[in-house]
Amino acid sequence: MSFYGDNINRFFFGIVVNNNDADLNLGRVQIRIPGLHSSEIRNYDLPWAQVMLPTTEPGVGGVGANPMIANGAQVFGVFLDGKDSQIPLVLGTVPKIDRPSVQQRSTFIGDTIPPAYTTTSQDNGPRNGSRIIPPESLEGSTNAEKVYRFFVNNGFNPEQAAGWVGNFAVESTVNIDPTAYNPNDVGAEAFGIAQWRKERYDALRAWAGETAQDYRTLETQLGFVLYELEGSERTAATNIRSTRTVEDAARTIDLLYERSDGTKREVRVTYARDALARFR
Repeated sequence: MSFYGDNINRFFFGIVVNNNDADLNLGRVQIRIPGLHSSEIRNYDLPWAQVMLPTTEPGVGGVGANPMIANGAQVFGVFLDGKDSQIPLVLGTVPKIDRPSVQQRSTFIGDTIPPAYTTTSQDNGPRNGSRIIPPESLEGSTNAEKVYRFFVNNGFNPEQAAGWVGNFAVESTVNIDPTAYNPNDVGAEAFGIAQWRKERYDALRAWAGETAQDYRTLETQLGFVLYELEGSERTAATNIRSTRTVEDAARTIDLLYERSDGTKREVRVTYARDALARFR
């Protein structure tokens, strides 16, 4: 007969996705553990972990301090049930810094860095299209190839995938830079591979905050594209998926998803053709 303590040999590193333990008020946190929880598992369905307190706290009766672990924190812990991996206990946090690297700083226009975005939303229920894209799941040696493979792997045909590459190459440079930032794109900030503006830029940052991701990364922004295509941009998605040539795909993405002024539409087509030739 097994008991707690006889098989504690399964440790983990994880990311806190929800610290709002409103039901029990015990300071528990929901955690996502890379390698154990796939991107298909919603934050809402992730396990709640108890958090170990120092011996200077009473630990009973609701007296003393509660854990203060923030959403997005990296934690270290152990499963109390061993290989069953259903009862996690957080032993501590592993400090990290959430800000652009020196390399990222050098790519911003005018060396202006957008501020970090946080959200106070505590709605951690199921979300349409809430995709967590692990960095290691992106295939390719360049961002352009990663974008192409990503869309092919998510049900787009090769011509459509190349159309996305062509559009992002115009929006965020040929390197498809997820940190590309324009502080004044027709009177508004524009950011990322799609140069999201105004409400869509706010939505990117809010969605990233709600899913405990860094909105400045390629994987987060690709996940957000799917989130939009399954929600607010469903009409665009339907029309894009109906295209059959790389030229039509690139033009449709520009017209219905990017909604640019059209002056560089044929440049997008040229980049898309090149991507199809290189990656198909």
